Amino acid sequence: MTIDQGGPPPKPSIPDGIQRLWGSFYQQAFITYFETNRDDIEAKFGTTKFWPETLTFGRILRNAFAHGGTIEIRDKAAATWRSLTYSDAQNGRQVLYNDMSQGDLTILMLDMDELLL
Repeated sequence: MTIDQGGPPPKPSIPDGIQRLWGSFYQQAFITYFETNRDDIEAKFGTTKFWPETLTFGRILRNAFAHGGTIEIRDKAAATWRSLTYSDAQNGRQVLYNDMSQGDLTILMLDMDELLL
């Protein structure tokens, strides 16, 4: 097998039917998690411009999942969580199965929980 050393980056994977089904469950679970904790986040940190970067990243994901699973940033927000950064430059990018898996979402929720303790 040869490895291509040049050319365009590989195309994002396209989830099959089972991945889309499970992905919709995880996306809805993350939206529910985020919205359940939104009041606590706002009580502790105020408006979104004062949120820690991990919570801003979570907000970006929540919005992506509410818009069909793709990044849709309208307010020029940008955030990095671990080694992954999202900004409006990634608008339209599919999140699940390209950048994150279900396990990543679980770890992100645990990281967000730590900020709310």
